[in-house]
Amino acid sequence: IMAMVGVFEREPTPGGSAVAKLAEHESAAVRRAVVVAMRKVIESNRPNTFRAKQAAAKIVGSLLNDIDDSIVLEAGRVIHDLGVRSEMKMLASLVDGIDRFASSDALVRRILNANFRVGTQVAAKKLAKYAADPGSDIARRLEVIDWLRQWALPPARDHVLHNWRPLNPKQRNVMDARNAVESVFDELLDGNDEIAAAAIAAAGDLKLTAIGDGLARLVQSTTVKESARVAGLQSLGRLNFKDLPEVLRTLGDESKVKLPPTLKTTLIDVAAERLPPSFSLPKIGEILERGSVEQKQAVIETLGKMNDGGSEAYLRGFVGEMIAGTFDEQLRLDVVLA
Repeated sequence: IMAMVGVFEREPTPGGSAVAKLAEHESAAVRRAVVVAMRKVIESNRPNTFRAKQAAAKIVGSLLNDIDDSIVLEAGRVIHDLGVRSEMKMLASLVDGIDRFASSDALVRRILNANFRVGTQVAAKKLAKYAADPGSDIARRLEVIDWLRQWALPPARDHVLHNWRPLNPKQRNVMDARNAVESVFDELLDGNDEIAAAAIAAAGDLKLTAIGDGLARLVQSTTVKESARVAGLQSLGRLNFKDLPEVLRTLGDESKVKLPPTLKTTLIDVAAERLPPSFSLPKIGEILERGSVEQKQAVIETLGKMNDGGSEAYLRGFVGEMIAGTFDEQLRLDVVLA
């Protein structure tokens, strides 16, 4: 391998060198050695190797089309992990036939992340299409939905390597992710509950106002899983949905159907910012009297967000009980944080 590197870097035209021709050798072992050698060329800090690095990148890119999946993986590692920009789009394009690599999670994640890093409208659509594919791995689909949610403000750490590789938000358009998610939104809701909840949460963060009416119907449906209804209600809050107050009042009328516990605390939390305290405070009182520890913790957090006499009276009462030593120990930290 080191001999390959030495010969390649000294060739007057590296792209047409004997080493380059080995990328088409019939032996998979030889082609794999070429990938490793080209990686060393690209990683090299030696002077006067710019042309050699460019040629090495093209050779590695060509090996993404290799018939041996293990060689495609090694080529993908080089392009993705070393941030070879000239070949990143080629790596991203493998998403069209990603089922072929389903057994290699390392390669699948690099192909998907290459699309995220490329950050184009086409890449966003391809990620959304993957997320909506019921035949793809659920964990990866959830991950991709979260990446689409982060589209306009990507994290500084790489999704796969977790090293510091910030992207420039100014070169990314949130509309690309919005349009991509909206185009497959119905498919995302029709199937796995985790996928549906993640899609609904992403819709709220991406401000998909066009789906507000659909989310309102979903939130009020008693046949939908609680996790999806909770995510839908939270998203309606982030969307500032025009009919949200009416949705909250309808949900809050438990004369016919009692709300599941987490949905009820979410309702109270969202309503605290949209409706008068007279709506939320009685429901908070019910939970503080008969709810679970988790529910009580949730409504205490909500009380901390409210800015009215009723919520302050509750919190002052809690502090008094804490001083007297009669307050539930499991809730003391929640009161302090509130």
